[in-house]
Amino acid sequence: MIFQATEVNRAYASKLSDTTEVFLAASRQQLEYTANILSDKMADDVFLSDEANRLKYQTDSFNSVVISDASGLTQAASPETLNLVGKQLNSAGSLEALKAKRALISKPYISTIKNLLIFISAPIFDDQHHYLGFLGGSIYLRKPNILSKILGEHYYEDGSYIYVIDKYNQILYHPQKERIGTFVNNNDGLDEIISKKEGGLLLKNGQGIEMLAGYASILSTDWIIITQSPLESTLLPLTGIMEKVILRTLPMTLAVFLFIWLFARAISRPLQQLAERAKSLDSPTVSEDIEKINSWYVESLSLKRAMLSGVKLIHME
Repeated sequence: MIFQATEVNRAYASKLSDTTEVFLAASRQQLEYTANILSDKMADDVFLSDEANRLKYQTDSFNSVVISDASGLTQAASPETLNLVGKQLNSAGSLEALKAKRALISKPYISTIKNLLIFISAPIFDDQHHYLGFLGGSIYLRKPNILSKILGEHYYEDGSYIYVIDKYNQILYHPQKERIGTFVNNNDGLDEIISKKEGGLLLKNGQGIEMLAGYASILSTDWIIITQSPLESTLLPLTGIMEKVILRTLPMTLAVFLFIWLFARAISRPLQQLAERAKSLDSPTVSEDIEKINSWYVESLSLKRAMLSGVKLIHME
């Protein structure tokens, strides 16, 4: 049952990993498609603003969208409350995008407005392949978005839950929001999880609780999705089943034991009576006493006849 529960967790983690991978690929595709459209529109502020708002509000893929020129100067941003237009971008994700000049997903980092996020970006090139800047979408790891919906709503009353870590053991998603951005420690299965990328195992979490964990990696980001459930709650149904089996079979078991006891007593009674008469074979009434014994099965009947023959010989002498 432990193996089965671990395998279920592994399969579930693998499914969530595939779903997250699809979401990230779709997000990159949205940005890359729009970046191609922007190649000859970088001077059109209204168009840039409309495209930034469309990407932000058309779906919940991104919490914010920014369009930058080749120097890192913001050309458009959504939502407008960010007040980034005309300002120089200096966040880790923006600087990485400017330096790489290629599509990428950043490592998690704290933004200038104190949001823990990942930054997905696509470069913008003109027809001569001159670098014009980048289009980027931010996913806030502590705020609602499609990614949080994919990973969320998987918390169960029995203590099972899902969380996501990167290769540096930093928690990127957790049902307890305050743990997002912290690092996993005191987890005796973490080294195996990071090295193997996919599988299942029994481990003790940071609170010392034994958990059955299944895990799978997201290849494009080196994240690992871990689904786990308490060992105690996994074994609880088995304990309940055993209790039901015992309660249902107890009457029958008692009846069988009673029958065996009565049957054994019925078998032993003739032998016991014959043994008692064997102590007084010279008694004048011993033959009559032996005859009265109910030897109802072959073995005791044979013994009874042998004793009667012996009594006759004794009395003849």
